[in-house]
Amino acid sequence: MRTGCAVPKGVRLLASTLMLLGGIARAEAPRYTLEDCLRIGLVRSAALRNAVRDREMAEATIGEIGAQVWPQVSARAAYTRLDEVESVQFGDESLELGALDNYSAGLALRQLVYAGGSVRAALQAARNYRDLETYQLDQVRTTLIHEIRAGFIDLQLLEAAVGVQAQTVAQLQALVARTEARFARDQASEFDLLNALVQLRNALPDQVRAENDLAVA
Repeated sequence: MRTGCAVPKGVRLLASTLMLLGGIARAEAPRYTLEDCLRIGLVRSAALRNAVRDREMAEATIGEIGAQVWPQVSARAAYTRLDEVESVQFGDESLELGALDNYSAGLALRQLVYAGGSVRAALQAARNYRDLETYQLDQVRTTLIHEIRAGFIDLQLLEAAVGVQAQTVAQLQALVARTEARFARDQASEFDLLNALVQLRNALPDQVRAENDLAVA
């Protein structure tokens, strides 16, 4: 019966490497609630900003067309400086025709009375376009909220998967440590130790894959 049997050097090196890889600390990512994700997503979404812009442009078009039926007031002012003023002689007297400084001003009021129904038709078309843009804006916002919620749930599932893999690796690391101790006391065979190491080695890629999937998501 063997006593105080040492762990082979190659096995010790493999065990140390696997234990180190399994214990590497990952950088802690910022934490966001679902409400945070919705708030940030609704602000930063280019598609939503474009939909809001199109809706505002449609509303402005209605205002421009509607302004045609309202009275429009325009003002005009002018100033003219003459080099000299003409005059007319009446005997010994002279009568000036005008003045060196001349000012004029005017005010005009216009209102569309009849346009053959073109303004009404254009206004109705603009309103229909505004309604379409409103519907599309609601669709973009609803789709965006759905995608954010789905992405948030996917992240939670991936975080859970990382936790499961981390627990699996931790349990296998503990198994390797126990098997090493038992092997040193001649209570386990080299095959038992290698088997524990192989299980740990096979679990590490799954842990790395889960963490990478979470990081990408």
